[in-house]
Formats: sequence, C-alpha cells, structure tokens
Amino acid sequence: MKKRILVIIAVLTIILVLGVIFYYFVLSSATAKKPILEKPEITEMDKNSKVIEVKEEVIDYVSNELGAYKLHSDPATGNIPEIEFIVSDTKEIFTVMVIDGITKTEKGEAVKPDIRLTASKDILFQLVESDDFERAIYDMVSESKVGIQILADEKTLALKGYKAIYDTISAAASEGNMLTGNAVSKLAIVEFTGITKLGILLTLFLILELFFFYEKVNN
Repeated sequence: MKKRILVIIAVLTIILVLGVIFYYFVLSSATAKKPILEKPEITEMDKNSKVIEVKEEVIDYVSNELGAYKLHSDPATGNIPEIEFIVSDTKEIFTVMVIDGITKTEKGEAVKPDIRLTASKDILFQLVESDDFERAIYDMVSESKVGIQILADEKTLALKGYKAIYDTISAAASEGNMLTGNAVSKLAIVEFTGITKLGILLTLFLILELFFFYEKVNN
C-alpha cells in the first residue's frame, strides 16, 4: 500500500513538472528574448506619397513589437509560425515567418498562414512611430483599424505560442475593458490555457493529499 502511494506520488510529480514546462515554455514562451530591431525611418514623403510602398522592415518591426519573436514551431508537427500581413490601401501582401525567435519578412502571400493581419499604410506607420506600442496596438484593434483573421485551429495557435500576440495586444487594456470579438478570443486561447492551469493545480492538490495520507499511514 505504502509503495503504491509512493509510485502514484512520483508519477503525479512528473506529470506536474511536465505540465509546468508545457505551460510556461510552450504556451506562454516565458523565456523568449526579444530581438532589438532599429525603428524604421519614416519620412514625410513616405506618409504622403500614394506611390511609395511599405518596406519589409516596417512589417518586421511591427511583428517583432507585437511579440512574434515569442512564437515557435509546433512541437507536434514542426511547422513554423506564419503570419500574413495585408496593407489594405496599397494591396501589398507580406509573409512573416518566425524561425528560432527571429522574424523573417518577405513580400508575397503566405503558404499556410496561422493568422492574417490587415491595416492601412498610415496605421502601420503610426504603430512604428508610437512611443507606446502596446497602447497603440490595443487602440487600433479596438477601433478595428487593425483587422485580425484567424486561419489556424486553436490547438495549432496554442502550440505555436500565439497567446503571446494576444498578451501584447491586450496589455494596455484596463480591468473590465478587455478586447472582445471572435478572432481576438480565439487568439487568447483562454480555454486551452485555462484547462492547463486547472490541470496543474489539480495535480498539485492530489500530490499534497497523497503525501499527507502517506504520512498518516506511516505514523
């Protein structure tokens, strides 16, 4: 009986450790280090001209500030994160891939994007020039000036760490004034992470209960 309890405690402890690792390193990307990118220079000509196109470095900078560097390959399939950016007024399309915590932006449609972001050139420039990116992106999304379209399923979003994108967007939200909308709620992956947290807490509770029971039997 005592040996069986010890085996159960050991198994539950392993499950608990794996659960903590999964939550903090896969879902939350807690240890990701943000690359320092130089803010792109935007001239008055860039802002006023209808001919000048958006440069890759603008999309790269916005993606990095958005928290894309925290994304990682799906541990189950190995597929890398792909974000598609559409500049609504110039009709330009960019693909942002994240490899080893580094964003790589290319012109053209994404092969299999996880999410699609849409914004005008002016909005992108405002995000780059903002002194408070988190406040700016929160306001832009709240006012539908930045559109978010979810293309991958919630499991894929969770395993690639897309909760980090939601955390950046919602960071400036005040209590009781959180972002709403189907796309944003999917990006939050609240249900998935909530189940993970609950599982960790229940496992910890079971370990403690069994430990106290083992001590009681021993005495």
